Amino acid sequence: MHRTLFLPGAGADPNFWRPLGERLPAGDKVYLGWPGLGAQPPHPSVASRADLLRLVEGAMGEGTCDLLAQSMGGVLALQAALKHPARVRRLVLSVTSGGVDVSALGAINWRDSYRRENPNAPAWVYESWGDVTEQLAELHAPTLLIWGDADPISPVAVGERLASLLPMQR
Repeated sequence: MHRTLFLPGAGADPNFWRPLGERLPAGDKVYLGWPGLGAQPPHPSVASRADLLRLVEGAMGEGTCDLLAQSMGGVLALQAALKHPARVRRLVLSVTSGGVDVSALGAINWRDSYRRENPNAPAWVYESWGDVTEQLAELHAPTLLIWGDADPISPVAVGERLASLLPMQR
């Protein structure tokens, strides 16, 4: 069975993608939230970034899936796609670093404002997620990249960098 997963950013709201999801054809749709982040209540099964990835992997089900992801969700989507290439059919990534270094691309550091807005967020959300730049050449799922022209956290240069690294985008 084919499934579509919707992954939000660090705001963690499972309803972030719902307006789009409701406009897509009927099917098996899963709207994920991130326990302990944003306004989502914590859950004892989520105490690290690795736990969030396991949450995504569990939601992928047994068949193939499409992953639609925004910001932090895009980092998780790419990690899942790299780990399970035969199970991810398509990716839609919106304003995400995707797990590449964005420091030289004009991106502002989101951590300070997120910390102010979410003082109870777990410390692990602020840790580095690692750099997957070298691994992206292995990704073969067709990928749609969506960027706005005024996002200070993930400016257009970040999307252009991802496009240059993804084999399907060249």
